[in-house]
Amino acid sequence: MADNRGPVVAVNPEGAGEPTAPPRALAPRGAGVTGTRRSEVLAKAASIFAEKGFAATTLREIADALGISRPTVYYYFASKEEILDELVRNVSMEAITTVRLPETTDAAEYRQALRSAVRAVYLYVAASPEMFQMLMSSELHLPQGTSQRFQMAKANFVERVAQLIEAGIAAGAFRKVDAAVAALGIMSMATMRSLSYPDTKPASDQAAADLIADMAVRAIESGSEYDVSRASQVFERLREDLSWVERLVREQ
Repeated sequence: MADNRGPVVAVNPEGAGEPTAPPRALAPRGAGVTGTRRSEVLAKAASIFAEKGFAATTLREIADALGISRPTVYYYFASKEEILDELVRNVSMEAITTVRLPETTDAAEYRQALRSAVRAVYLYVAASPEMFQMLMSSELHLPQGTSQRFQMAKANFVERVAQLIEAGIAAGAFRKVDAAVAALGIMSMATMRSLSYPDTKPASDQAAADLIADMAVRAIESGSEYDVSRASQVFERLREDLSWVERLVREQ
């Protein structure tokens, strides 16, 4: 006779209310379905983490929000820490791949590369602003390994942008600025969508991404009417531009 009892979930020996993960072999198969469901779990978890905080969220809540069983969630992720770590890994990969260093001396290529990187990051954040807001506001309270990975992701992006700016300065695309400071300011511009969530929302994230990307380039491009050779002047220029964007968003 067939056994219809379903998967058995082991009880957490510490009695914390969250069972340990069942054997992964008990879960359904199918590469396409698996990939889709895994992405759904990540997206829903990010939303709940942002709403309730990482520490207060349970796997049961994630499963209930998706309308699936808790053992199904365990097939994809052994714990909520593993879910969070996956989210941060995705951020890390995005930080590495969005900044392209042109293999040319054409100044226009460097300006376009910076514009493309800022635009891509802005849209990436805009796709899940609540997740980035949660990561940034809860960074000190995240598991140590995850927190370090998130810090590294931000550092990698800033470093890559700084390298792009330095190469662009050599090519005549940008003014002689402190590349590291300028890159830090540009990262703030690229991720500002999460900082304003949910108080302000642009009528079009695509249009906002174009605007922010143009502002980032204009702040340091060669021939700018502003003297941005010092760190304080870079940030002052960025603050002026961001204030203008905030007013524009509120008027829409």
